[in-house]
Amino acid sequence: MQEPQAALTAAAEAMRALADETRLHLLQVLVRQPLCVCDLASEVGVSQPLVSHHLKTLKGAGLVACRHEGARVYYAVRTEAFRDLGLESLWRPGALLGPPAEEA
Repeated sequence: MQEPQAALTAAAEAMRALADETRLHLLQVLVRQPLCVCDLASEVGVSQPLVSHHLKTLKGAGLVACRHEGARVYYAVRTEAFRDLGLESLWRPGALLGPPAEEA
């Protein structure tokens, strides 16, 4: 279990990461399935460097995880991070992000 101050710091960092429309759009896409940067850029309609920048922020806040597959890196939402923050309501059907693929 985290120390109270560390938990507050982590929560503040996650909230800052969520306070951006492009990052929320990336999460909306990633909640359906893990994707690489090039597919995310195409899906969201922004450049690959911008997607990479936003993913770095989301990963730093612990909201997404990545896995390497050959030359590509696939990103996925860490639903447990949202539950830890008390934001599991974002996953309800019809909510901002909708249910994760494994729960759909």
